[in-house]
Amino acid sequence: MPAPLLLVLLSCAKTPAPTEPPVPAAPPPPLLAFEPLDLPADPTAATEARVSPQAWVRGEAVTIGWQRLVEAGQVIDGEVFGEPRDITGALLSPESGSGNCNTLDFSALMEVDGTPILVSHTECQPGGVYLARLAQDAGTGAFTVEAARPVDFSGVRGTNLNCAGQITPWGTLLSSEEYETNARTIQPDGVDPADHQGYNLVHNYFTEGIPHVYDYGWIPEVTVKDADLAADVAKHYAMGRFSHELGIVLPDERTVYLSDDGWSVGLYVFVADAPRDLSAGVLYAARFDGESLRWVNLGHATDADIAEVLARREPAFDQLFESTERVDGACPEGFGSVRTTWGPECLRVREGMETLASRLETRRYAALLGATTELNKHEGLAYDPDLNRVYAVISSVDGGMLAADPKWDEGGPDHLGFERNVCGAILSLEIEGPQTDTAGAAIDSALLASRFGVLTEGRPEGEACAVDAIANPDNIAYLPGSGLLMIAEDTGKHPLDTLWAADTTTGALTRVATAPHKAEVTGLQWTPDLGGFGYLTVTFQYGWRSEGPRSTAGVLGPFPTLAP
Repeated sequence: MPAPLLLVLLSCAKTPAPTEPPVPAAPPPPLLAFEPLDLPADPTAATEARVSPQAWVRGEAVTIGWQRLVEAGQVIDGEVFGEPRDITGALLSPESGSGNCNTLDFSALMEVDGTPILVSHTECQPGGVYLARLAQDAGTGAFTVEAARPVDFSGVRGTNLNCAGQITPWGTLLSSEEYETNARTIQPDGVDPADHQGYNLVHNYFTEGIPHVYDYGWIPEVTVKDADLAADVAKHYAMGRFSHELGIVLPDERTVYLSDDGWSVGLYVFVADAPRDLSAGVLYAARFDGESLRWVNLGHATDADIAEVLARREPAFDQLFESTERVDGACPEGFGSVRTTWGPECLRVREGMETLASRLETRRYAALLGATTELNKHEGLAYDPDLNRVYAVISSVDGGMLAADPKWDEGGPDHLGFERNVCGAILSLEIEGPQTDTAGAAIDSALLASRFGVLTEGRPEGEACAVDAIANPDNIAYLPGSGLLMIAEDTGKHPLDTLWAADTTTGALTRVATAPHKAEVTGLQWTPDLGGFGYLTVTFQYGWRSEGPRSTAGVLGPFPTLAP
C-alpha cells in the first residue's frame, strides 16, 4: 500500500506561489553628459563663443563654461603671442605678408615641474609654437596667464603651418607641419611657382639664404624643459613627409597614427623601435580594400640618417625619382603610375634612393608600392581605448574617394568607392590584433586596424548641411571612459561652427558649443586631471590675416577630475 499513500501526500501538497522576477539594478549614470545647447535666433549676431552651461559627471550636475586664456596678437609679459618670427626671433611685419597672423590652431595643457602650461600652434607661414605659463586657482580650477614665449625652431630651420597635435603619454608636444610643397616644381631659388598654400612666405623666416623644400612637412616634437618655458625641438624625419594634420601615439607608446590633410592623400602608421623614442622605426601606408585595411611596408629609417642628407641641402626631387610623361594614357614600361595630390605621374625610384624617397616623398612612394592615396581632406584622429578603435575624420567625402571619377582617378587604382557627402564623415578604424603587411611579414605592433566603417556622417540639405548632424568635421578628441567623441567643425555649411559630443555606441549627437560667427572650432585636447580638475582645450579660429576679431584659445570646464 505505499504507492496510494504517496499519491495522497502529493495531492495534499500546496502549489508554490509564483515568484516575482528580480528588479534589475539601475544602470550607473554615465561618466559625463552635457546639457544640449540650442542655436541662437540670429547666428550672424553671435560675436562670442557659446557653450553648454551644465554637464553631469557621474550623475552630479556641474556648472561649466569656456575660459579664454590667450588670443592672437595679445601682449603677455612683453611677448606678442602667436605672431610669426624670423630665425633670429624678431617679429615679422604685416608688410612682409607673414605678420598679423590670426590663425591659432591646436592648443593643449601640459604640466612641467608641477606648473600648468598652455601650448598653442600658429597655422601661419612661417609657423610656430607658443608656450604660456599658467597659475591655477586650487579652489575653482580657473587659470591666470603669467608669462609667454615662442619655441625656438632655428635649430631645425624653422617650421610651417603647424596644425593639430597631441600631448604624448610622456608629456611632450607632438606638433605637425601641414601642406608640404611640391618639390618636383620648386625652382633653384627656392620659389614654388604655384605658391602652394602660401609656401613662398617661408622665405621670410631667413635673414640670409633660402629654405629647402624638404625642410617642411614633418612631425616636430617639442620638449618643454622647465617652468621658465625653455624647450627643445626635434623633427622626426623617420615618420615621413606629407601634409601632417597630426600624429597620435597609442598606449604602447610606439604606434603612431598619422593623418594626411589634402586631396588624394593617404593614411599612415609609424611603429617606433622603442617606446617613447620616435626617432627610428618602420613606416606603413594604408591600403583600403572594400571594408578591410591592409598595410604597405615603406621601410625602416632613422631621423639621423635623413637629417644627415638634409644638412647638405640635398636632395633635389630628380635625385630621388626618374619621371616621364604618359603615352596613350599609360606609363611606359618600368615606370609606376600614381595619382596623388600632385596629379597623375609616371615615376621610378632611382637605384639606392628607396629610403630617402620613402621619407622625403612619402605619399608618392606609398602610391608606387600600392597604398591608397585617394582620401580627401583627411583631418583629425583620436584613439578610443574603450572600444579599441581609431577615429579618422574625412572633412568632405569627395574627389578620389568616389567611385570611377575620371577627374580624380586618372593614373590611380581607384581603391575607394564612397558616395559623395560634402558634409563629411568620421570613420571608425577597428583594431583586432596582430596583422601582417601586404608582403606577408608580421607587423611589430598589435594596434594596426584591419577594417573600417562609418561612425557618423553629415546630411546634405541643398547647399548646406542639416543642423542636427555634423558638417565638415576637423579636430576630434575622445574622452576615455565616457563613450564620447568630441567633434569640432570647420565649415561654411552650418549657421555656426559647432562642437559636438558624439555617443560612440549610438552615434547620437549633443551640441556642446558654437563658435562666434565666421570662426571655426579647433584645438581640441582632453586633460582628465590637472590639479584635481578636468579640461577640454578649445580654440576658436578666424581666417589667415583676418581683421577684426582675433583667434582665441582657452578651456571648456572645469570638470571634477575625470581620470580613469
